[in-house]
Amino acid sequence: MVRQELKTAALVCPRIAPLVTPALLADPLNVAPEDAARVAAAAAEFLPNPERNNDQTAMWGWRKHGGRVLVMLAIALEDPDIHSPCGYFGRLTGQGRGAADLRLNLARILKGQGAMPPPPEVEAAAPETEPAPLMFAPGSEDHPWPEIAGHLRAIVREGVWGSWFSRVGFHGISDGVLLLSVPLELAADRIKRDYLPAILQAAEAAEVWVERIVLTVRKR
Repeated sequence: MVRQELKTAALVCPRIAPLVTPALLADPLNVAPEDAARVAAAAAEFLPNPERNNDQTAMWGWRKHGGRVLVMLAIALEDPDIHSPCGYFGRLTGQGRGAADLRLNLARILKGQGAMPPPPEVEAAAPETEPAPLMFAPGSEDHPWPEIAGHLRAIVREGVWGSWFSRVGFHGISDGVLLLSVPLELAADRIKRDYLPAILQAAEAAEVWVERIVLTVRKR
């Protein structure tokens, strides 16, 4: 159950997807202190009202719930019905160690985003040693995308990068046309609306000739 929650949380909230590592999926309740510190830093960065000491809330939640605190953070950040993300995150992490199944919360958020969680039987069949499929970004290490991505990450804010670009797939450049993909229609719409000029600027900074960008939604 916890592994499915974590994988679905990475889809619900792309900003926390880089924290859903293979090591965390292998043992969600017993991960190194540095992983807990990264989760606390993410809570401090992404949640509003820093005076609420969200990083301390995350560390407290980690001691009680292990990796499930990331699921709680994703719900607090992405549920449109929550008026106080910090307060809701505090209530979730304040539950006992046997906190309720959060998959229904995640499924409701995904439905609102126009997506659905993977079927449980598919999740159960995947070997635990594989990286989370929801984090897969095809071609992300292929030249020259790492160079372009490095400049792009410097141009946009870190929160923007985590929300919209952390799972961009790269499918090559042909005659000045840069081919990219994302896993959600929501991400495609946002990038097309707000960030195509930033991608072109990043390509120019990387000395890569790009005249046009084609962005598609890849099948999960």
